[in-house]
Amino acid sequence: MKKLFADKKNVYRLREYAILEDEKRTYEYVAWDDKSGKLSWIRGEAALAGDVLALTRIISEGEEETLKTMKEVRKELKKLPDWGGDKSKFYCAVVGPNACLLSDCVTGKTLKPDSEEFKSAQGTLREHGVILTPPG
Repeated sequence: MKKLFADKKNVYRLREYAILEDEKRTYEYVAWDDKSGKLSWIRGEAALAGDVLALTRIISEGEEETLKTMKEVRKELKKLPDWGGDKSKFYCAVVGPNACLLSDCVTGKTLKPDSEEFKSAQGTLREHGVILTPPG
């Protein structure tokens, strides 16, 4: 896991993601999956748009070499400083070609598309050129 983070200045935990910040203050994310019988990871681009962190396009993927289970991943993630609400209030994760889930950074609760918080975050993202379409 350390190999994934080697060139990054700061690494944070956001729920079950690792958020990576480099010296230019650009962001990436890492997520893990164990559904295929092996622990694998994906690394993607992330963009900070106002108070929303957008987890976007996957840029690389591979198999985890140092950890074997999601339980181990969670244990390692807990060692990282929390992304929390200080850096952004919400995050959105791409769940399909035209859809994203928008969630609260602190609670992890997914926002309903008709909520004021969702509409506000959607407006913020739109100002930064990101169109947020709720799934479904």
